[in-house]
Amino acid sequence: MPEKPVEIRLPYNWEPRDYQAPLWTFMRSGGKRACVFWHRRAGKDLSLVNIIQCAAMERVGAYWHVFPTYRQGKKIAWEGKTRDGRPFRDHFHPALIERKRDQELTLDFINPYDDSQPGSTYSVIGADNPDSQVGTNPIGIVFSEWALYESPEIWNRLQPILAENDGWAVFITTPRGRNFAYQMYRDHIEDPKWFTEVLSYKDTKAISEEAVRDAIAEGMSEAMAAQEFECSFDAQLENAYFGEAMVRAQEEGRIGHFPHDDTKPVETWWDIGHSDDTSVWFVQKHYGQYRAVDFESHAMKSFPEWISILNKKRDELNYNYSEHLLPHDAKVTEWGTGQTRVERFYESGYRNVRVVTKISKADQIQAARSMIGKMQFHEVNCERGLEALRQYQRKQIPGILDDRNQPVYSENPLHNWASNPADAFQTGSVGSREHRFGEPSGEDVLAPELAIV
Repeated sequence: MPEKPVEIRLPYNWEPRDYQAPLWTFMRSGGKRACVFWHRRAGKDLSLVNIIQCAAMERVGAYWHVFPTYRQGKKIAWEGKTRDGRPFRDHFHPALIERKRDQELTLDFINPYDDSQPGSTYSVIGADNPDSQVGTNPIGIVFSEWALYESPEIWNRLQPILAENDGWAVFITTPRGRNFAYQMYRDHIEDPKWFTEVLSYKDTKAISEEAVRDAIAEGMSEAMAAQEFECSFDAQLENAYFGEAMVRAQEEGRIGHFPHDDTKPVETWWDIGHSDDTSVWFVQKHYGQYRAVDFESHAMKSFPEWISILNKKRDELNYNYSEHLLPHDAKVTEWGTGQTRVERFYESGYRNVRVVTKISKADQIQAARSMIGKMQFHEVNCERGLEALRQYQRKQIPGILDDRNQPVYSENPLHNWASNPADAFQTGSVGSREHRFGEPSGEDVLAPELAIV
């Protein structure tokens, strides 16, 4: 007699908690996109591991569990355990696993429809090395700790693949201010094709008030606790260079409706990227105070496209440019054109260009911190730039903790999406000390052939 088929029930020895059920139901009912902010220890990754397990048996394909870094993914998803000591990988039914590949952090599953054909795969991926899975087109992706990625670039690269193969993506995280993760949540909160949710520990009751107080008593800052347990988008990042200065600007009412004044000139402050964004602040001096009236940041725009942006603001918004402050590397000859960026500005009709003197990064940061203290910001036009200033932070030293078991940070900035806008602001802050809105102060650093006309 033929062997009786083995009955396997999924999920395997796991049931969604009450607060996890809405996301579970949405995804199991065919949902394609979700962005959720759940507090620490709410079971974010474990919920998605079980969603992947079920999906992998229904549709054969590649499923990715992506983390900000490969090291983080290996530690959490591949080697990690739940609070009760059960390895994450034990939530995949052993009878469904055909092979485990530790080197690639990949599980190969059986094919439930045709045992002569390959089945689905589950792979743990680091956003710092996405090419480790070259040749595979995932049909389901979990982006874990989404707010901690350096930028949303990996999603920009993978989104067309999922659109083509009708795949799904879930973004799970705790907040880190109102960065790109928050923007994704906000942009889709009213979109019926997306599941969006924010759950603090008070919403889930998964951990107690006492546990949160204990975490603070053991060394976690109140700001970090607000992010991790209360899912606050407004908590100050503890390692942010300009955190206190930005809080003061908000409290003093210097972030609000501060429009462009047609009667006063506009300076532009630049950081010119290569593969990253180019960022520009548009600043006026308004009755003794600086005013950021506008901000632009775009990736992969050509130089002529940026000149078009300047021209449009000049012609349609009456921006009367007094000076364009460029970073010190603007004098470097570009590969392909044989010209410096300064020369390209000059050829485009903008001769009022100045290259800011190169000083140490610490001095640049201090100049920017001082500038924030006397700056007004248009909260709508400069929204992305404002958040970048809040998010600009020191880089954490991987694997190093202090005597309170808290992260240790280097003095060097973390390079992420906030770097270019913050660097552009530093360009202008340093430049304004050298040459205040056309009024020389100390050494005139204009290139001789580019005197203001």
